[in-house]
Amino acid sequence: MRLLVLGASGFIGGAVYRLAHESHVEVFGTSRRDAAGFVSLQNTSIDEVRRVLKDLGPDVVVNAIGSGVTPGTSSKQEMDHANSLLAKSLVSLATDGALPPFRLIHLASSRRRSGFHRNDDYVVTKEEATNFVLEALSAGLNGCSLEVFNTYGPGQPEGRLVNLVVRGGIDRSDLILETPSHVRDFVHLDDVAQAVIRVAGSKNSPKQSVEIGTGVPTTVAELAHLAYKLAAAETSRIVTGNLSEPAVVEVADIRPAEEAFGWRAEISLRDGLKQMIDLAKA
Repeated sequence: MRLLVLGASGFIGGAVYRLAHESHVEVFGTSRRDAAGFVSLQNTSIDEVRRVLKDLGPDVVVNAIGSGVTPGTSSKQEMDHANSLLAKSLVSLATDGALPPFRLIHLASSRRRSGFHRNDDYVVTKEEATNFVLEALSAGLNGCSLEVFNTYGPGQPEGRLVNLVVRGGIDRSDLILETPSHVRDFVHLDDVAQAVIRVAGSKNSPKQSVEIGTGVPTTVAELAHLAYKLAAAETSRIVTGNLSEPAVVEVADIRPAEEAFGWRAEISLRDGLKQMIDLAKA
């Protein structure tokens, strides 16, 4: 297998790239920044993407680019190009017959389904991309869409929820939760990378959307209390908002992933949080 990871210097893309390398897969990665060992992809125009695909000739392409996942880090224009237009370019290049055939693995965001984030430019542009890929899959595109739930782990960008509660616990600081009753599915970065590599190496990967998560529901309040306890911090420092507000539930259905390519998340939330806390304290 000759694997290309788009966005290999990012949080999830980096984990996929490292695991592929450790698994002795022939892997290449792209980065918007000048980074040693990565192929430069300064913009996501169809001509630039075509150039990279033509030069490298991958069998499998993983689209792990997600611009703007952390609020305030990208403009709407950047998200339009990196999230929505890139996916359309990849589908076009995979189906026009001008390049050697490759299988496309599109990493989608689970946040598109709840309706709670409908005004979020990141979610809107990722949803546009995912819908386009799903239509192409229905029409015969060789590939699949992996709907990744709340990924956390070492190296997670600043400002993300798990990072905030872990840092709050370590610093023993006050933490205000605005949506304590919302239910999430927190899946460790290493498990997500394993899922992607499993699909990339499978000859029978699903030609559909498959959810990648643990299937374990956890409220935001439960996450915060667990992190504070593991960090030996007083949970009384956690201030919760309106517990009676309607909860938004985002939990993966893990059965299709198990049935399609034999994958199941292995790292518990407790173990994953403890790992992050231990590394932060080291």
